[in-house]
Amino acid sequence: MENRRRVIDLPMTRLDVADFLGMTIETVSRTITKRTGSGVIATLGRHAIALLRMDALLALANGEGDDGALRRARNAGA
Repeated sequence: MENRRRVIDLPMTRLDVADFLGMTIETVSRTITKRTGSGVIATLGRHAIALLRMDALLALANGEGDDGALRRARNAGA
């Protein structure tokens, strides 16, 4: 799958996202930080997220573990 950068406007705060998903703000913040650190997403200000690695996001959405999904996505792009 192509890894073209896509931007999602998110007109919600992290607290709003956490409340909507039934999570704590700490969990939402940790997850965003983890995905940013691994190069899967990038935050663009407070209300936008760039999707940098669609292959890794799809692998995670399909239930593949963090490490395995990212490793396979990196290998596929190499």
